[in-house]
Amino acid sequence: MAQAEELHQIGDAAAAAGTTPRALRHYETLGLLSPSKVGPRGVRLYTAFDVKLARDIIQLGTIGFSLEEIHDIMALKRVVFSPEGKKRSFRKGDVPVASKAMARLRERTRSIRQTIKQQEALLKRLEAFLEHCGAEE
Repeated sequence: MAQAEELHQIGDAAAAAGTTPRALRHYETLGLLSPSKVGPRGVRLYTAFDVKLARDIIQLGTIGFSLEEIHDIMALKRVVFSPEGKKRSFRKGDVPVASKAMARLRERTRSIRQTIKQQEALLKRLEAFLEHCGAEE
């Protein structure tokens, strides 16, 4: 018999994602995230995969993706993954993002990766500089 997946109320889900219940509700309003279930009296219930998606939303924003880009990425994830987070088969026609938007996402990903490489190089130089100056760890 399959074990039922543990569901988290919004406060616990938000804490696990490193954010607030208000932020999760905001993501829901923007169409970025939805609770897997809504219990009695409208209680939002989130799976571990929902929490992972919330973390992804936060991190994608942190590294520079726009809300529109994050929306497209989340739409793709809803096609590729089941609500439990398992990969599923899909046809190209199931992809809810236009080919131009996909191309923009690929280009944006390349651009962000280049920025991260530049930031890593800067941090390496800064660490060397601080070591040279005798800064203690």
